[in-house]
Amino acid sequence: LSSTRRRYTPTASNAPPKVDDYLAGGTLIVLRGKEDIGQWEVALREYTSLSCFNHAGMQSMLRKLPNTAGKCAGFDVVLTTYDAIKSKEVTVPVDSAGCAILGSNASSNGKGGEDGWLTCRGGSGNTQSDGGVSAPQKCHQLSVLHRMSWFRVIFMDVLGRKGFLTKPGTARAQAAVAINSKSRFAFFEKDEEATSKAEAKFKDDRRQLRSIMVALQLPDRMKLNRLISSYIIDVSQVGKMNEANGLDLLSSSSGDESISENDCSDGLTDPW
Repeated sequence: LSSTRRRYTPTASNAPPKVDDYLAGGTLIVLRGKEDIGQWEVALREYTSLSCFNHAGMQSMLRKLPNTAGKCAGFDVVLTTYDAIKSKEVTVPVDSAGCAILGSNASSNGKGGEDGWLTCRGGSGNTQSDGGVSAPQKCHQLSVLHRMSWFRVIFMDVLGRKGFLTKPGTARAQAAVAINSKSRFAFFEKDEEATSKAEAKFKDDRRQLRSIMVALQLPDRMKLNRLISSYIIDVSQVGKMNEANGLDLLSSSSGDESISENDCSDGLTDPW
């Protein structure tokens, strides 16, 4: 995350960055509901110097305006919800995986067109130069945020039946998949009604794991064993391990007071 604080004012001198002919955003955090946004806003403003914007708090009539994308691009972090990104605000072309096609690539053949028009799903196909008929471009009704390219998107969800990303085919899951970004993360917390075996059931459910792979835009041919071993980590267990390691290091260093500060720092780098 960028550590610079700035307030967006739409002028010619500080226009948001454009890549090709679409806007580039910073970090997009997708929360489950509006009630979670307040805690995130307080935490970001209190513990970081990042500028944040509440996208889900905008009125629906203002949220669908074209300048909403430019406003969001002027902030380091944009907070929104699953219900906000599934709002039917604009028509967005998507590829075969369901990801939004941006800029000049958004054409009837997926390679850019001269006239700039799209062939919607169900419409008559365009005739190609070789006499064939191209497949109609698949389009979804999504939010204005899907017309941007994000540097990072973070999905917050819960384990169990109330999860959003683990239900493929729903409007919330499709909207999450369609967001265009360079990196993607998904954090799951235990639901109040979830049992102690929720993690084990999650790792054994192939349908849920495949849905997470699609949301994170991982390769379709990736094996589930590799997904579990390389891409899924229990944050609570890592925290307990770090605390235990910290206590071990503290006890070992207190037993030998002759070790100098330079000796303790050899081979170690400060993560901050």
